[in-house]
Amino acid sequence: MKIISSTQVFTPGKTPDLTYNDRHKLGERLNFRLDRGGQIIVVSGPSKVGKTVLIKKSLENEKLVSVQGGDIVTIDGFINEIFKKLKDLPKEKKIYEKEEKLNKTEGELTAELGAKVKFWGVFKSGTVIEGRFKKTGAVQEEVSNNYLDDPFSRVVEYMISNQYILVIDDFHYVPKELQKALIQKLKSPLNDGLKIVFALIPNRTSIVVEHEPDMSGRVHVLEIPTWEKEDLGYIPDQGFKKLNVTLDEELRDELIQNSFSSPYLMQDICSFLAYYSNINETEKGTTKHLKLEEETLKEVYKEIATNDTVIEYLELGRTQRGTQRIPFSIKNPPADNVNNILDIYELVMLGLEVHAIYNVIELDDLFTTIQGFNPERVKSKTKVKLNDVTKTLSSFTQMAIEKNPNDPAIEFKNDVNKIYMYDANFSFNLKFRRIS
Repeated sequence: MKIISSTQVFTPGKTPDLTYNDRHKLGERLNFRLDRGGQIIVVSGPSKVGKTVLIKKSLENEKLVSVQGGDIVTIDGFINEIFKKLKDLPKEKKIYEKEEKLNKTEGELTAELGAKVKFWGVFKSGTVIEGRFKKTGAVQEEVSNNYLDDPFSRVVEYMISNQYILVIDDFHYVPKELQKALIQKLKSPLNDGLKIVFALIPNRTSIVVEHEPDMSGRVHVLEIPTWEKEDLGYIPDQGFKKLNVTLDEELRDELIQNSFSSPYLMQDICSFLAYYSNINETEKGTTKHLKLEEETLKEVYKEIATNDTVIEYLELGRTQRGTQRIPFSIKNPPADNVNNILDIYELVMLGLEVHAIYNVIELDDLFTTIQGFNPERVKSKTKVKLNDVTKTLSSFTQMAIEKNPNDPAIEFKNDVNKIYMYDANFSFNLKFRRIS
């Protein structure tokens, strides 16, 4: 058996190789849609579900021109980002057609331009180049005609003819005032055959058509399904097999449950599990078998759990001038709450901890859990009310949107009485924040 390092097998934060799971033929479907052309393909899925990995593993890497939505602050900046990401560029353009008509000085100057000026350097430094040639009107005119035209049209033409694919990752992070302008700028290239992919979170997939209604029918949403148990189990199964290790079924189930449907978290957990089990590379000889050991897993989860500033921010809640929060006493408070007193924000957050493994939580289920703590107002001894909980959840939602308007960690929709938590890291940190 080939000896492989555990850090080569489990690769959180990087594109996996040995443990990549091409589920539901998503890669094949993505390629087919791009080959058909005429549509922006929107790869949709929650944070850390594998949108970027799918794109990188499914499409020819050398032909990807990937731009982060958060890096786009102007249209010119977007164009410059494309130039930077292109792997190769035409080295020069033909500018010698009128050379015989020029005098010797002009001819030498033209030759120097042809030898030294690169394609994208011309666009990036166009004003400087034009300034250098002010002495020779004929050459200046020639350069202006051949080079100083619309750089976006030039690069789009080049990308189409060379089969490049434009990817805008996290398009929802593009400033809202630029989103419409960007979509409008891409309409014509899409018609001409440019292949375009956007990566978006589920509740933002409609923004293309919202900004440009006539793009209806020109957008296809490729949804990345939730990672089911066997999808996630594929990662430890294949990874530990490469290391000549097998997992106890109970341990495997524990890893699946606490990866929160996130392949990224599963890679992270498996990486630290290998480390704390002293598996640094492929085991030689007899296959090693790992069983569920609480202390080992505790160390693994401690490594991954962080002091999530969003959780702290939400739990502190909003302070309203002139009002004091009503304190509640509960049965069996968390170990770090020595005085047995919680305010409503802490109480609701404690309830969410219990349900952290779910992406969607029913309001009734959360309220039942909170009632199970038997909370009482310290002074009046009255019970917590449903209205107390819904007000707090609405406040959480507003605060989460303020913290991250494009991808809030928690969202309560009172019209359907559901709480949505699609950020796997937020949910993981919520569940294991008291583990230390």
